[in-house]
Amino acid sequence: MKAFLFRLLFIAVSLIISFFILLIVLQPIFTTSSLIIPYGINDFDICAKYPTAWKYMKIIYIIFYFFTVIILSNSFYSHFFKL
Repeated sequence: MKAFLFRLLFIAVSLIISFFILLIVLQPIFTTSSLIIPYGINDFDICAKYPTAWKYMKIIYIIFYFFTVIILSNSFYSHFFKL
């Protein structure tokens, strides 16, 4: 039981730290009102042309990011703290 609680604490701390890193690094991309992607000859602004798709892409990215952090922190815990 003690090892399980320590594992949960390790994962929670990893999630909190990675969340703050995500906010610091990607905050301008998440809050922008215009994101121009150089696509061929014409520039493409995904925020203006497809705002709902952009919103869902951000949500899906955040969900997969947290799942990835949980899986990686669990893997690191199993590798470094073989209890």
